[in-house]
Amino acid sequence: MARLWPSPHAVVKCGILVSAHDYKTKVTPMVDENALSAMARLRIALRTLEADLGMGDLSPQELDALAAIVELSQAHQHFKPTELVNHRLLQQISRASKYRVIHSLEERGVLKPVDLKGRKFYTLNSAEL
Repeated sequence: MARLWPSPHAVVKCGILVSAHDYKTKVTPMVDENALSAMARLRIALRTLEADLGMGDLSPQELDALAAIVELSQAHQHFKPTELVNHRLLQQISRASKYRVIHSLEERGVLKPVDLKGRKFYTLNSAEL
């Protein structure tokens, strides 16, 4: 009789299904092909949309920052620089790179600095997109 996968002794570790035997020797990842296919279609659709919107020349970090800016500006018309720097989409970017990206988006006119009561805030300038 053929052994069915996963075995009753399978273990889920960090989102990867491994058998009890493999857990002691090696990790055998099992990825759902439908999920991979959906991810591939989404990435292709996203790249196509970015190109259609004229954002094909933005770096991945600039695109992440732009997404963070859009999200922040939907919550509030003006937001603090620290809100942008600490946004979850920018967590993997070094602090220096975050400020380079912010400066780049300011130069492009996408991110507009605003002085409110002597404090610096930002707003999205979607006319420049």
